[in-house]
Amino acid sequence: TYESQSFANLSPLLECERAFDGANQLTSMGAIVGGTADFQNAYTHDALNRLSQVTQQDASGGNVVADKRADLSYNNAGQFTTISRYADAAGTELVANSFYATDDSGRLPSLIHSMDTTAPNSGWGTNPLAGYQFTYDAASRIDSIDSYVDGLTSFTHDNTSQLTAADHTGQT
Repeated sequence: TYESQSFANLSPLLECERAFDGANQLTSMGAIVGGTADFQNAYTHDALNRLSQVTQQDASGGNVVADKRADLSYNNAGQFTTISRYADAAGTELVANSFYATDDSGRLPSLIHSMDTTAPNSGWGTNPLAGYQFTYDAASRIDSIDSYVDGLTSFTHDNTSQLTAADHTGQT
């Protein structure tokens, strides 16, 4: 299926072209800005119909657009495990990885943005850019957030789960 849209009240005129597969999943999207071809996105889905890769390149004969790519990986529950970002469409120039850890309750105990190629086994890993480690109380409320950049924030809740205090350490 192919779809085209024009946005007449914008200056310059913006046109968007999209293509879908038989499962009605977006497979490509391109833009024409002021009559000149611009970016071209390609979307890949895994066997469970989840988005697994996005690439962006310039359109032939159009505006120059920096090539880029993102790869998305999931666990069996459908939650992100890794999002890898690249400065090229081939996936050879790593910009950063985001590693998502989940516990048995499906909560996020850590999210680490890093130059590492594999998820850290503990802590922040060897090349962190930013990161967040979360602890939860018995009611699955966030008890604390430890930020690689900003330090630790602890939270207190009352018996109706309302936040009653937030204590932040680590500011300089």
